[in-house]
Amino acid sequence: KQFAVGKCIIMLRLLFMMLCLTGAIFCSSHTTSWNAEGEKIEDIESEIETSMKDTQSSRSETHPNHLNGKHKNILMIVVDDLRPGLRAYGHKDAISPNVDKLAAEGVTFTQAYTQYSYCAPSRNSFMSGRRPDVTKAWNFLDHFREPSVGQNWTALPQHFKNSGFISLGAGKLYHPHLPPNYDGSKSWSDLNKFPYHNVYKKDDHCPQDIINKNNGSWCGRPDNGEFGDRFCVGYTRQHLQYVAKQDKPFFVGAGFHRPHMPWAIPEKFVKMFQNTTIPPPKHPHTPQGMPPVAWHSCNDGIGVTVRPATQPLPLPHQSEARKYYLAATAFADDNIGQVLNELERLGLANSTAVVFFADHGWQLGEHNEWCKMTAFELGVKVPMIYRVPWIPQRGKKTQALAELVDVYPTLSELVDLPLPHDKTPLGGTSLVPVIKNPEDAQGVKDAAFSQMARCWRDDRGEPTPGTHNDPTHRCDPGPTTQHTLADMCDCHWVPREEINFMGYTIRTLEWRYTEWVKCHWNGTYMNPEWQHNVGKELYNHKGDDGSNFDKWENFNQVHDPQYKQLIADLSARLHTQFTPPGLA
Repeated sequence: KQFAVGKCIIMLRLLFMMLCLTGAIFCSSHTTSWNAEGEKIEDIESEIETSMKDTQSSRSETHPNHLNGKHKNILMIVVDDLRPGLRAYGHKDAISPNVDKLAAEGVTFTQAYTQYSYCAPSRNSFMSGRRPDVTKAWNFLDHFREPSVGQNWTALPQHFKNSGFISLGAGKLYHPHLPPNYDGSKSWSDLNKFPYHNVYKKDDHCPQDIINKNNGSWCGRPDNGEFGDRFCVGYTRQHLQYVAKQDKPFFVGAGFHRPHMPWAIPEKFVKMFQNTTIPPPKHPHTPQGMPPVAWHSCNDGIGVTVRPATQPLPLPHQSEARKYYLAATAFADDNIGQVLNELERLGLANSTAVVFFADHGWQLGEHNEWCKMTAFELGVKVPMIYRVPWIPQRGKKTQALAELVDVYPTLSELVDLPLPHDKTPLGGTSLVPVIKNPEDAQGVKDAAFSQMARCWRDDRGEPTPGTHNDPTHRCDPGPTTQHTLADMCDCHWVPREEINFMGYTIRTLEWRYTEWVKCHWNGTYMNPEWQHNVGKELYNHKGDDGSNFDKWENFNQVHDPQYKQLIADLSARLHTQFTPPGLA
C-alpha cells in the first residue's frame, strides 16, 4: 500500500510538472498583482486549482455567438524591444514560426513606427492614443493620467470596456506604475475576479557570476524555470477561456517582456543558435556626417561601460550579443504561438482580430548603438501585423506608413465602434483602408513622426550598471563643466522642466529627416526652439523594404545642395507637426 501511494504521489507530481511546462496552469507560490483598488494581492494555491478546472472545462464551452461570428473581438499582443528582424520581414537568421504564420494569414506593415523609442513614453502614447507631446510623458516620471493631462481621457482598453466589451489584460501593456496600477478599473473588467498580473520571476534574471563571465546580461536558464512571460501566457489563456464562455465581445491584451534585457531565457532557445554564425553589423560606426547629439551610448545590459561613438564593441562580443537577442526573440515567438494556439483551440480565431506589434525598435550594433533611445530608423521602426478574419488578406505586405497611435482608431473601426468624444482627440488614423487594400503604398498618411529627448550629463555621469531604474541616478543637468553634445543622457529620470533638447523626426516613404533643437517646458507644453538647432539629419530610404538593416542611414545627406528644397519641405512639415498650439 505504501509503495502504491508513493508511486501515485510521484505520478501526480510528474503530471503537475508537465502542466507547468505546457503553461496549462500557473506554477508559483508567489506573484505580485493588483486588485480593483490598486492594492497588491498574493496569488495562492487555489488559483492553480481554479486555472486547472478552467482549462479542462472550457474546451467545449465556447459560446455559440463567438462561433457563429455574431461577436467581433480583439486580441492585442505587444512585445518589448522587438525590432522587425523576423522571417516575415525577410530576416533569415530569425526563428519566428508563429509570427510568420500570423503574417501569412494577415497584413504585414513594413513601414510602422513608434512615436518614442523608449518603453514608458511609447506605451503612454499608444495605450492612450495620443502623441508624447500630448501625453507629456517623455520618460519614467510622468504619465497621461496626471490631473493636468488626461485624467478623463478614454484609454484604449477603456474604450472597449465602456462599449460593452469584456476587457482583460496581462503582462507589460501599460508601463509599470505609468499610469498607476496599470490604469486599474478604468481600463480593465472585474479586477477582483481577474487581478492584473505583470510578473517578474526568479529565472528572468541571470546570476551575477554568469553576467561576469559573459560580460553581458544574457544567459540560458532551465527550460522548466519560472519566467514572467510564461506566466503571461498562462494568464492570457485563462482570460481567453473565460471570455469564450460569455455572450459578450472581448478585448484581451498580452504584453511580453522578452527580448527586453536581460536576455535570460530557457536554454532550449539558446541552443537553437549555438551552431549558427551570426555576422556582426556591416556598419558598426556612426553615420558619416552625423551630428554628435544623435548618438547615445546607452548601457542597457550589454555589459559595457559608457564608451565613445568611435569605439565599436569587440567582434566576438557583438556576435554573442546578437545571437542571444535572436534567441530571446525566438522565446517571444514561442509565447505568442501559445496564445494564438489557445485562441484557435477555443474556436475564437474566426471571430477575433489579432494585432501584433512592438513598443519600439532596437539596434544591435548598427551605428555602434546597442539599445533603443535614438531617432534612427532602427530605434523607431517596429513590426506590425493585423489578422482580421472578416477582411481576409492572406500573406499580404504593405509599404503604407503606419504609427502606433493608429492602433486605437484601427481596432475601434475593425469592430464597428465609434471613437470616444474626448475633449482631447486621438492622434492617429485608422489603418482599416490599408488592411482592405494593402497594395496601395500611399495608404492613409504620407508621414510618420517620432521624437527623442536628450539631457546634459552631470558630474556623476551615467548610472552604474544595474541602476537604470534608480531615480537617484537621473543624469541630472546640474552644475557641470563637461557639457558636451557628443554623448548625452536619455533623460529617463529628468523632470520635464529640465529636459534640454529634443530630436524631432519625420519619415516619409523615401526619406527620414531629423532636427535636434533646444526645448523648454513652459508649464503647459514642451516648446521646441527651432532657431536653436544643434543638429540635422537627412537619410535616403528609397527602395527600403525592411529586409536589410545594414544598408540604410550610413550617410547623412543634409548638407548636399541638391536636397535643399526637399529639406525645406520636410522641415516645414516637422515644425507644423511639433509646434504647440498658439505658437505656430
